[in-house]
Amino acid sequence: MRFTAPTSGAHCRPARKTHSPMCIDIAHEALRSGRVLDLHFEALSQCVEVHAIGWDLHGQPTVLGWVVADSSIPKQRDGWKLIRLDRALSASVSGARSIAPRPGYASGAEALAEVLFKL
Repeated sequence: MRFTAPTSGAHCRPARKTHSPMCIDIAHEALRSGRVLDLHFEALSQCVEVHAIGWDLHGQPTVLGWVVADSSIPKQRDGWKLIRLDRALSASVSGARSIAPRPGYASGAEALAEVLFKL
């Protein structure tokens, strides 16, 4: 079965390691298609170039990604970040192309306890 990311943001359900949340599917579609993942949280939104998806040490769904800074937000910078998907209110695959892999990416994704998908 092929997953098609919605054009509008999809709600991200709370996650358990035994149940794959919608955000993992959407992050995987962004990774697979070479597109930027748009994540929306309570106080901010982030555009992320996904490099790896998996579970953190606490069993939470997490993305290792390069955050593309929004120049209109003070103090936001480009750079590496681990982002917990269960904290996102919604997610969508952007039309913007990802230029992953970014410099400094090691395909082992050691920051994740278990890797589901990676570049």
